[in-house]
Amino acid sequence: MSIWPSIVAVLGTLAGALTAGLLQHRSARTPRAEERADSHRQDQLGAVTDFAAALDAHRSAMFHRERLALTEAGAS
Repeated sequence: MSIWPSIVAVLGTLAGALTAGLLQHRSARTPRAEERADSHRQDQLGAVTDFAAALDAHRSAMFHRERLALTEAGAS
């Protein structure tokens, strides 16, 4: 009676379980990474949009300020 077939069977079972666990972990990690990247892109787009809106508001305020200054200077 040899012990080697039992050892090979146990090692094969452990290797199969480890491989299955790693594949499951990797397949669960991929959607999370894609979701995180999509969320990051949305955050970046929101930040750029907010910056552009703030810049537009600032330039508009500066234009109106200068226009008022010029009309008041011309009225004097």
